[in-house]
Amino acid sequence: MYFLHIVTALLLCTVLVGLASSETRLLEFDVDKPNNRKGCRSKDADTMTKRCPLDNLTGGKNYKCWVTSHEYCDGSKYVNEGSVCRHRITAAVKKCVNSQWTPETLATRKSRHRTRRGFWFWSWPWDKEDRNEPPSITCPADIREQAPLGQITSTVNWSPPVATDNEHRPTVARIQGPAPGSEFREGSTLIGYRARDGHGATAECHFTVTVVVKHCRELRSIAHGSRRCSGAQPNVYGSSCLHSCDNGYRIQGSSTVICHQIARQSQPVWSTSFPTCQPVSCGNPGSVSGGRVLCPMGFTFGHNCNILCNAGFRHTGVKFMTCTSTGLWTRKDPCEDILPPKFTNGCPADQNMFSGPLRAPVAVTWTDPVTIDNSREIVTLSSDPVKGSRLGPGVHSVTLIATDTAGNEATCMLNIIIRVRECQAVTTPSNGQVSCTAGHVEGSVCNVSCNHGHRLLGQGTLTCLENESWNNEYPTCQAVFCSTPPDVDHGQFSCPNGHQSPAECTLTCDAGFRVEGLETIQCQENASWTAPGYCKDVESPVFDNGCPAVIQVQAARLGLPTFVNWTPPTVTDNSDDVIQVKSDVTSGSAFLPGTTVVTFEATDSSGNRNVCRTNVTVAVLQCGEPDMQPTTDTGIHPMQDTCPDGYVYGASCTLNCTQGYRLQGRDIITCERDVSMHPPSMTWKWSGTHFVQPQCKEDRCPALTPPKNGALSCYFGDNGWECYMSCEASWDVPGHTEGRFVCFNGQEFWVPDAVPDCTERTLPGKIRILSDVLYFTESCNISMEQLRHNFIARINQSVYSGACASTPSCIAENIEVTCNPGPPRNRRHATFDDKLMTRLHRARRHAQLMTSHVVLVKFHVTMPYDEDNQTPEDAFKHYYMKAANFTGDLKLRARSGQLDVNDLDLVADEFSIGDVLLMSDCPPGTVFRDRQPLARFSCVPF
Repeated sequence: MYFLHIVTALLLCTVLVGLASSETRLLEFDVDKPNNRKGCRSKDADTMTKRCPLDNLTGGKNYKCWVTSHEYCDGSKYVNEGSVCRHRITAAVKKCVNSQWTPETLATRKSRHRTRRGFWFWSWPWDKEDRNEPPSITCPADIREQAPLGQITSTVNWSPPVATDNEHRPTVARIQGPAPGSEFREGSTLIGYRARDGHGATAECHFTVTVVVKHCRELRSIAHGSRRCSGAQPNVYGSSCLHSCDNGYRIQGSSTVICHQIARQSQPVWSTSFPTCQPVSCGNPGSVSGGRVLCPMGFTFGHNCNILCNAGFRHTGVKFMTCTSTGLWTRKDPCEDILPPKFTNGCPADQNMFSGPLRAPVAVTWTDPVTIDNSREIVTLSSDPVKGSRLGPGVHSVTLIATDTAGNEATCMLNIIIRVRECQAVTTPSNGQVSCTAGHVEGSVCNVSCNHGHRLLGQGTLTCLENESWNNEYPTCQAVFCSTPPDVDHGQFSCPNGHQSPAECTLTCDAGFRVEGLETIQCQENASWTAPGYCKDVESPVFDNGCPAVIQVQAARLGLPTFVNWTPPTVTDNSDDVIQVKSDVTSGSAFLPGTTVVTFEATDSSGNRNVCRTNVTVAVLQCGEPDMQPTTDTGIHPMQDTCPDGYVYGASCTLNCTQGYRLQGRDIITCERDVSMHPPSMTWKWSGTHFVQPQCKEDRCPALTPPKNGALSCYFGDNGWECYMSCEASWDVPGHTEGRFVCFNGQEFWVPDAVPDCTERTLPGKIRILSDVLYFTESCNISMEQLRHNFIARINQSVYSGACASTPSCIAENIEVTCNPGPPRNRRHATFDDKLMTRLHRARRHAQLMTSHVVLVKFHVTMPYDEDNQTPEDAFKHYYMKAANFTGDLKLRARSGQLDVNDLDLVADEFSIGDVLLMSDCPPGTVFRDRQPLARFSCVPF
C-alpha cells in the first residue's frame, strides 16, 4: 500500500508538470481523424464537436489542464471533450463531459496522450508501464507593460520556461513571437514555447505580451503657425510640443504643451490649452504733422493707414503706412508746410540812440513784432544784425526774419540811428601843452602838462562826461625851485646854475673814494632832486705791525696733533670802520707735526681786502733706541723690545726676554722728557716698585703644564714667578687647591709642584636666606611652641603671597624661637653677640620700650638655585637682590601688623638678614666653593 501511494504521487507530479497553460492555443485533432488539423468548427449542432469553455471555470487562471486540444471561437477559448483541469490551490479536479465541467476524482481519471506518430492513447496517472508520457512545460504569466514616456514601443524581458520529464531532459524552443529583450509595439503579441523529450513527445505553452501606450487627444492644426513634438507620436504620453507662429504673428498662451498624467484620471491629458497665433499689433500710429491718419482696417499686421494733408500743406513722401511683422509701422512721412508766417502789425519803428564813450559801439535793441503761421506752431524770429549787437555811430539797417518750423520765411526792415556826444575843446595853458586821447568826444581824456621848470596847478586830467561837459576846471603852470642838494658821506655837490628846475649839481668824492652811481643830480618838476650817487671806499685796510712772527712749538705725545695759540694782528682803514681779521686756521687749533702756513685776511665794509701769511712749525721730540741691558759675556742680548709707535715722545715699548731669561720689573718703558736737564732732553722711563730698572734674569724654574679644559696666566715679579689657573665655563678648579703656583727667585721648583686638571662644574640645588625677628615682652611665661606655630601661620600668609610668589618651591623652614631676659643696658650679655646687642639698644631707643624680655625668632627661607644662562657672579647677585626684596617685603608686612603674634610687641624695624648662603647639598666627595678669587659658586672635588 505504501508503495502504491508513492507511485500515485509520482504520476500526479508528472501530470501537473505537463499541464498546458489555459492561455495556450493548440490545434484540435478530430477523434476519428486525429491526424487532420482543423480550425474552429461550425456552430451547427450536428457537426459541432463536444467542448467546454474555459471561461466557465471559476478562477480559470488558477487551473492546470490536460487537454486533447483547444481552440478559439467567437472570442472564447474552448477545450475538447475529456479534458481535465486541476485547481492550483484547492487541488479540485474538473473534467469536460458533455460540454459541461463535472467534478472528478483523480484516481479514476485516465489521461489521453499523443505519441510521436500523432496517435492518441489513454492511461491512468499511476500506470507504471506507460513510459512515453509527454514533458511538462509552464510559460510565464501574461505580461502587461506600459511604454516609456514619449515612446510607442517597449523592451520586454522574461525568463524562458523550463520543461521537466519523467525520463528524459526535454529541450525547449520558442515557436512563436519575438525573443526576450525585443522591442514590442503597442498591442498584444502571443509568445509560444514547445518542450520535446527524448521519445519525441512534446508539450506547448503560450502567454501574451501586451504593450500599453497612453495617448492624449489628437492635436488640431494651429492657424498661422506650426508645432514640433518630441515623442514618437505627437500625442503619446510624455511627449511635449513646442508651438511657433508665422512671421507677423505672436503666440497667445503657453508655447509648450505636455502630454502628462493627472491623478485619478485613466488617460493622460495635455498640460494646458493649445495656444493660438494672433497678428502683431503696431498700435495707434498717432497723428502726422500738418495732416491726419485714417486706419479703416485697424492697427494689426499687414493693414495700411492713409495720410491726409491739411490746407497749406503737401505730401513729402508716401501717402500711407503699413503695419510690419516687427510691430512697427513703415515710414510715416509728414505733410510739408508751404506757406510763410505773417507779421501781424508790420515792422517796429526806427530807433534813435547815442554811442558809448569814445565813440564806443552800443548794444541795439527793439520791440519784436507779433507773427502768426498757418501751422499754429511756434514761429522763430531772427534778425540781421542780431538783437543786442554792438553798433558804432551812424545809420544801420536791421532785417527781421520770421521762420516757421517748415523753414518758410517772411522779412521786414527798420533803421537804427546812433549819434556821438561832444564837449567843448580844452584851452592850452601858458608854459604848458594839452594831449587828448580822442579829441573832445564823450569819454575822451585830455592830459595837461607843464614845461620844464614849471609845475601844474589844478587837475592835470580832464574827462568829457555824458552830459557833454569836462569833469574838472582848466589847470595852469607855475615855475619850480628845489632845496639844497642832499649830504653824501666822504663827498660834496657843486651847483653852478642854481636850484631852479631843471638845474643840475655834480658830486665830488674825498681821497681814497670814488663816485658810484649817478655823478649828477637834477631838480625835478616836483621840486625834488633825482637820486644821488655815493662815494665808495676803494683803499684796502693796512696791517699795523705786519703778520705775527714765525711760531715754533714742540709736538704732543706720540706725535698727535698739537694745539697752538697766537695773538691776531691789528689793522686800520681810511673808512674809520672796525675791521675784522679772519684766518684760515684759528688760534687754538690742532696742528700736525711739520710746518703749516696760516693766512690772515682783513676786509673793510666796502669789500677792500688785504692779506698776510706766517708759518707755524710743530717739532717732534724723539728718544734714542732703547738699550736697557747690555750683552752678556757669552754674546747673548737677554732683553728685546717692541715699539709699535717708534721712539717719539710718549711712545711705549714692550720689553721681553730671550729664551731662558725672565723679566724682572715692569715690561713697559715710555719715551719722556727729562725736565731735570737744561735744556730738557728725551729719555726712556719706567714705573713699578721703587722705579727699579727692568732686567732679564736667567730663569731656573721648570715649565708648568696647563690644566685640561683650562689655562695658566703667569707673570714674573720681584720675588719670582707666580701662575694662576683658570677653567672654562662648564669647568672649575678642584677643591683641594687654591689654583696659585709660585717659583721664588733662586729656586728651581714650583709650590705646589703640579697643576691639576679642571673638574666638571656642578651647581648646588638650593639657596638659603637667614632671617630673624625680635619681639619684646614682660616675661618668658609664654608657650614657645604655640608662638612658633602662630609665627609659621603668619609668615606663610605673608611671605608666599609676597616675595616667594614668583619663585617656585620657596619655603620657610628651620624656625627656632627662644626667649631670654633682656641684657643689661651697659654690659655684655652671654646670649647676645655684639651685633644683636647693638640692635636691642637701638630698638629700645626707637620704640621707647620698657619691657625686660626678648623673644628671638630665627628662620630660613629656601629657594632653588638656577643660573638661567647667567654668569655665576650675575646669578649670585640676582639671588642676593631676591633676598633683599624678600627682607624689604617682610618689613612692610611687619609694619602693617601682619606678623603680630600672641599680642607681643613686634619691633618692625629690627630685622636682620644674614649672608646669602648656599646649602651644602653637594655630592659626596665635593665641597662648595664660594670664596674669591676662585668663586664659581659650584661643587668641586676636595
